[in-house]
Amino acid sequence: MAETRRRAIDAAALAVLLLVLAQPMVRAGIAGEFPTAAPSQSAGPSVAQKIRIRVAGAQVPVVRDIAKNVETLTRAIEYAAQEKADVLITPEGSLSGYTPDFDGAATQQALDQVPQRARAAKLTLVLGTCFEAEDGQRYDAQRFYDNEGKYLGFHAKILLCRHMTAPAARDIASCTPMASRDS
Repeated sequence: MAETRRRAIDAAALAVLLLVLAQPMVRAGIAGEFPTAAPSQSAGPSVAQKIRIRVAGAQVPVVRDIAKNVETLTRAIEYAAQEKADVLITPEGSLSGYTPDFDGAATQQALDQVPQRARAAKLTLVLGTCFEAEDGQRYDAQRFYDNEGKYLGFHAKILLCRHMTAPAARDIASCTPMASRDS
């Protein structure tokens, strides 16, 4: 049952991200029920059950000072845990600051701290931050961590994190859908 609940929470974090991407801003925590398949006690078909998952959305100020952002995120984690949330979703750039000129080294160091704080609170974390990937590019993304602090992956915006207010023409051109090819 614990493994089923953990998987449901991870799936809910991904589902909530899709909702967040569709909405301009999350203003309050939400709770919901997510159907899951649980193993049946008999040899017959499995029985569906509902698992309640509490999701908190942190509407917090985002600044260029990463240490201040870590303090703010720590308070959000503590509050979400106090409110018995299972998942915490933070705004984009909430760790790095919403700028293409973020401090990559300080962000990386903070990426080692914040998920561990969420882990200590037993929270699944959807962390909004810019980060520099191994390819040297900077991305504005939501990073996913389970309640044990394990990194699950990320979802990045289509535009790279370098021209947030006035993207260059090459950035916009690279975001157009691929044309279909005839065989």
